[in-house]
Amino acid sequence: MVAGALCVLQEGVAQAQSALQLAPSEEWELGSGAESCWISRRFGEDDKGLFVRVENFGTGSRLRVFMRGKPLPQRDSGILEFQTRYSPNGIANDRLGILNRSGNAPTLTYLEALTQREGTSGTGDPAEDAYAGLEPATNELELIFSRGAPVALQFGSMATPLDRLQECAAGLPAKWGFDIEQQRALSRPAMPIDQGQWIDSGTFPWEYLRNYQSVVVHLRLRVDDQGMPTDCVVQAPQFERAASEIACRSIMASARFEPALDAEGEPVASYFTTSIFYKTKRRNGN
Repeated sequence: MVAGALCVLQEGVAQAQSALQLAPSEEWELGSGAESCWISRRFGEDDKGLFVRVENFGTGSRLRVFMRGKPLPQRDSGILEFQTRYSPNGIANDRLGILNRSGNAPTLTYLEALTQREGTSGTGDPAEDAYAGLEPATNELELIFSRGAPVALQFGSMATPLDRLQECAAGLPAKWGFDIEQQRALSRPAMPIDQGQWIDSGTFPWEYLRNYQSVVVHLRLRVDDQGMPTDCVVQAPQFERAASEIACRSIMASARFEPALDAEGEPVASYFTTSIFYKTKRRNGN
């Protein structure tokens, strides 16, 4: 879901250049909290390397990819249009991210979609789900920017890291107070009604417009057996209170669902995760 009051100008991608090759300097590390699971890894050496974190907010949610390091574009904070290319499939994907700074290094945050492998049932089994672009067969991620050299991250096989990430995410509903077996056996998840109407440009936080600030907010809604949201939890980022409060208030007032159905087809309480992209132009107008 995107909430934006200003247009983002299209940037061309960089002409072919030799990519900066970054090999891993450590293994993938699995972590988890109350609202998410993640895998993280460092590539390259010292202050010339790149830290990568891939975060999952629940089975079926979009992934939040966070990167930090000097190989990222050195420019004003704000919206960044770029491309990702995963090997071995070699397909370039257009991406929209948020460029920022942490200390003396730039950061980049963007979203990846969670999809099924062809021919799977979509039951939430961690062995059956895969990611759009990023998949078990992936061994490299290339980041292609409009200016500067591309960056190639030597992932190696992603089969085990992604399976561990998805297995962890499949257990999150138990932390949220749900019967994990009932949720895994749902014949239908909570289905949003007119989701595109939940947020409009009039709810864009004014302070973000004034400061040319963009942010992605991840939310989890508890949905009762009548299809009504009864609670809104901010999954990330915890420090963006203005955007989070506005997003939760708007969604609680407007969101409606077809309720989840258990294995026997009876309505039951469940949850729904979503992300809202509040975007503005960079300060320099790009």
